Amino acid sequence: MRSGSERQVGYHSLSGADDGLMKRFRFDEKQIQAAHRLVIPHDDPTKTSTKRTGIVRAYAANTNQGLIRNYNEDRVSIITNLLPPKQRTDVRLEDWPKCSYFGIYDGHGGSLCADFLRDNLHTFVIMEKCFPENPKEAIIRGFQKAEDEFISKVYDA
Repeated sequence: MRSGSERQVGYHSLSGADDGLMKRFRFDEKQIQAAHRLVIPHDDPTKTSTKRTGIVRAYAANTNQGLIRNYNEDRVSIITNLLPPKQRTDVRLEDWPKCSYFGIYDGHGGSLCADFLRDNLHTFVIMEKCFPENPKEAIIRGFQKAEDEFISKVYDA
């Protein structure tokens, strides 16, 4: 039973995977209004592009420092024309696909790893011999090598 001051404005439904029963959660008008008044301090302006680059029509990136720290630990990497590294002598520029790279890295208590990944992760991926033919495998291997390199730098420093 609802009190007189609570007014139901919507339902959110979840279906159970096993029993198929519907569970409903009520939201009152006060809860929704409070959520709409939430202001995130120190929200960095969204960086956008409207210039078409290959098949990418446009992109946007947005980060904010959050509520706890007075600095931002998030990092973003956007490379709209990812060229083959010079070290990859097995690939000709004519055979390299037109591709872009977008990475978002959350610092989670420090920016050291986010900085490292922003600057290096894409290189670890495209240095894999299986890239560009097998991008999934190149990503898996590249991520592992990036992690190994970062851990080595941190613990050997």
